[in-house]
Amino acid sequence: MEESNSSLLPPKTGMETMKAKSGNLTGDFKVTNAIPRLRVPPVVNHFDGTNFGLPEGWTVKQKSMTSPKYFGIKDKTFLHRQTGKRFRSLVAAKKWIKENRGEKPHEAFQAADVSKVSS
Repeated sequence: MEESNSSLLPPKTGMETMKAKSGNLTGDFKVTNAIPRLRVPPVVNHFDGTNFGLPEGWTVKQKSMTSPKYFGIKDKTFLHRQTGKRFRSLVAAKKWIKENRGEKPHEAFQAADVSKVSS
C-alpha cells in the first residue's frame, strides 16, 4: 500500500508524506505542502471630515483590516486636529461636537509675565 501511494506523488516536487518523515506513526497519512500566509500591510487613507458631515478641522483615517476574518472591512478613526481627540465612531464624534459646541479648542498656554507676579 505504501508503494502505491508513493507512486502517486509527482517526482521531485518536494512533497513528503508524514509516514516518510517518521517511521513511528501508524494509520492514515496525507500529502501536505503547506504554503505560509504572507503578511499584508494595511492600507491607510486620510479624508477630510466634511465628507462625513463633520465641521472644519476634522480628519478621517480609514484603514483596511488585514485579518482573514475581517478582510475587506474598513476601520475608521475620526480625529479632531486642533485638540488631538480621536473617536472610533462617527456617532461619538458628533456627540462630542454637540456637547462642546460653544467651547473653543484648547490652545497652548502662554508664558506668564514674571515681572508682574508678586512674591
